Amino acid sequence: MAPPVTIDSTPQRALIIVPTVVLVFSTLAIGLRFYAHQIKRQRFVVDDALALGGLIFAYGLHINLCISVAFGGLGVSITTLEVSNIVVYAKTIIAGGALYGTAVTLLQVSILFLYVRLFSIVRWHVVACYVVMGFCVAWWIAFFGGTMGDCVPLQKLWTPTEHGTCIDQNKACGATGIAHIILDLIILILPLPIIWNMKIDMTRKFFVSVIFSIGIFATVCSILRISCIVSLVKIDSSDPTASTWMSYLFESLEVSMGVICVCSSSVPVVYSRVSPRLGSYARNLLSSLRGRSRFTTNHSQSSTGGELGYIGAGASNANTVPSKQGTTNDDIALADTTPRAAV
Repeated sequence: MAPPVTIDSTPQRALIIVPTVVLVFSTLAIGLRFYAHQIKRQRFVVDDALALGGLIFAYGLHINLCISVAFGGLGVSITTLEVSNIVVYAKTIIAGGALYGTAVTLLQVSILFLYVRLFSIVRWHVVACYVVMGFCVAWWIAFFGGTMGDCVPLQKLWTPTEHGTCIDQNKACGATGIAHIILDLIILILPLPIIWNMKIDMTRKFFVSVIFSIGIFATVCSILRISCIVSLVKIDSSDPTASTWMSYLFESLEVSMGVICVCSSSVPVVYSRVSPRLGSYARNLLSSLRGRSRFTTNHSQSSTGGELGYIGAGASNANTVPSKQGTTNDDIALADTTPRAAV
């Protein structure tokens, strides 16, 4: 059993605290997704299961990251570690790679199934989604195989004296990393031609495009984590535990941000349900404040009541307009969003 490593450096704290915070928001995003389904009385579908699976693997990846920090010495110099700590670090690399690859693939396929469900009347788009799904699965097979075959035998990774061979990490990084980024960008672009061909005003087109493009944040994390592409992550092979921490930080953030992105289309549905209640809460608060202030001066009553009354009325009027349900049974309430017949 490897002895625990003292957690007293900034990289160590960042590796534990930052992903934990983002993971909390990821969990809330999944909760909002299912709450939106409850509002619309929509059944549990394939993309929901895949998104939930992505969250489960995100938790697994974060637990693996914490183990790597606490017992593997990730974030501190290798010269301060015992051999048993280095063994744990090497094993968490393998486990983390398998968890990461599976998580991002589940999330990518989840988004593609969502596209198929929303835009099923556009045949070319459905075919394109299934083709991209095939490439995502192929990428996962290559990435998972490369991770598990990092060294042959695998224990050579944490036992350098073991006879065997290891793959060139720079070549593997370039092949799988760039392919993953390309797939991310294709998935982000896929729905845009359909959205901009819809019979809706420009403001709504822009709003829906933004909702579906939030995944760019996860893609940015994916780019930043790849040491062979971006110079931000500079890995020193003589001190991997101290130099790879930023790569694993972005790896964890990418998965958690990905969960948030696949659930972003549920936000408008939840907001349309919650916003009238916020207006009602403001009015109740106003009434309560008026009741408590009845013994104050008339000037004070007028000032407080008028100001809060404006807020309450504004919230009520702005959010009680009935919304139309889109023809695609989407999580986003898209009224009159049927693509033109020419699509």
